[in-house]
Amino acid sequence: MKKKSGICPGRSHKFMRLKVLMPLFGILLFFSACSTMHKSRTPLPESNIKAKRFIENILKINHKLETFQGVGKFRLRNKQGALTSRAAWIGDKKGKLRIEVLGPGGRSRAGFAADGKWFYAITHNPLRFHKMHSKNASLNSLISIPIKIDDFHSLLAGKIPVYPYHSAFVIPDNSSNGYVLVLKKRWMGTVEKIFMDDTGSKVRKLKMFNTGGVLAYSVVFQDCTTVQGYRVPSKLLISDAADVTFDLEIHKFKADIKLTDSAFVLKQPESLK
Repeated sequence: MKKKSGICPGRSHKFMRLKVLMPLFGILLFFSACSTMHKSRTPLPESNIKAKRFIENILKINHKLETFQGVGKFRLRNKQGALTSRAAWIGDKKGKLRIEVLGPGGRSRAGFAADGKWFYAITHNPLRFHKMHSKNASLNSLISIPIKIDDFHSLLAGKIPVYPYHSAFVIPDNSSNGYVLVLKKRWMGTVEKIFMDDTGSKVRKLKMFNTGGVLAYSVVFQDCTTVQGYRVPSKLLISDAADVTFDLEIHKFKADIKLTDSAFVLKQPESLK
């Protein structure tokens, strides 16, 4: 059994092409709606021992997880209304991800996939298909929150996305007995805040920032569970500065399942060729 450390200490260019699908997802979902590439990180100053230790702890969370599969329910809310639906997803260690929005009887209503080279999206009523070159597409056009595929993949796997940084330091979290790990880049300011428990080994909340320190989105790990020795979220709340919320309940999670690369490729329906 692996050590139960990680998230949740307790309950607490070409993107323009996606606009082709936005009205389609609007019909389906009632409304329409790069993270910075994870490059090698600059080593922390040796004097900041606590920040370095916290980052090492974060990078170890579920680092042995190879593949995963999940089933759950999401609730998406913005100014236009709200939608609740079931969903299923798979992912692998290379960052590949596929998500299906499920209708009655478990049939797919819509879905998207990313295989590391291409981003695919499809709706089934009406039937539409889109494919574009992208290693790390934004999901803003689909869920109205500017979260990237890589970051969403990490969260579903119970891992913590760590943005590239030039400096890092730890401050007390005034809202709890824990700490806040702050990551900064030159000319950009704060790029990420990671809220941790008092041991510096479990993550409660994340805040991601755009250039100039503007909040892009936040993530709250509202509940967690242990599956096959991995500590994974059972409830996530993702929101942005405009009060758009994506509330995901994870009902089933399987780790280290057998997956093929073809599982992350969506093919154009014959009727659309």
